[in-house]
Amino acid sequence: MNKIYTSSGAFKNFSNLQKLFNYLNKNKIKNVELSGGSYNKNYKKVLTKNKNINFLFHNYFPVPKNSFVINLASDNKKIIKQSFYHIKKAIRLSKLFNLKYFSIHSGFLYDPDPKFLGKKMKLCKTFDRKKALSRFIKNINEIGGYAKKYNVTILLENNNLEKYEYNLFKKSTVLMATSNETIFIMKKTKDNVKLLVDVGHLKVASNTLKFSKINFLKNCSKWIEGYQLSDNYGLKDDNLPVKTTSWFWPHIKKNLKYYSLELYNQKMVTIKKNLKLIENKIN
Repeated sequence: MNKIYTSSGAFKNFSNLQKLFNYLNKNKIKNVELSGGSYNKNYKKVLTKNKNINFLFHNYFPVPKNSFVINLASDNKKIIKQSFYHIKKAIRLSKLFNLKYFSIHSGFLYDPDPKFLGKKMKLCKTFDRKKALSRFIKNINEIGGYAKKYNVTILLENNNLEKYEYNLFKKSTVLMATSNETIFIMKKTKDNVKLLVDVGHLKVASNTLKFSKINFLKNCSKWIEGYQLSDNYGLKDDNLPVKTTSWFWPHIKKNLKYYSLELYNQKMVTIKKNLKLIENKIN
């Protein structure tokens, strides 16, 4: 059975996890992809109390007490240590609640400062791409091996790359934006490491790097086990509502258990309409 989740990114104003669940229950939202938000010390108790809602954990959930950016391609030992600690904790939590997937963002060629996320990038030193790619694959394989012991599948999310950043650095500063690099990585990782395709990221990156987003979906199809769905104008990841005419409908798989609607700054009526649209399109 298809599962259509709503990303908790749509409800950033909820600092309290229980209040978020109360709001979801009030609006009859039964599936949520928990990602980021505010630190909640008692998150396990809250999750246990709200098992009537189907949830999955994505990237920055459970939210760390001290903010940092996960980057398994980093050459900074502290960042790698923090990333491993957070991801392994999330894997154990996924097992505790009998969840099949835990999804994370792919790597960067620099270590983003969490204070500047969502703001204009500044020029900084970048890692050697080949070395970063090698580190990323090595670290993902360690994560994949750890997850296998808990019967959890790791989903890697393809990266976004805006023209502004590409023009600033005169090169791609992210991993897994193109199908060639994504395929290269997937062929070298464990069999419980798959793909979560963010179609919004894909639209922007394909526009920046001038490749076919449709070919990306076709060429990477064998590894795709989930989608994050939103739309934009191809310039930045705006997380706008999907439409009946959105480009990806004819090209995505219709038989998966992980579809996440990732909208920001939208009213509940719009979210519900989009959830219904997705349901109609994949069933």
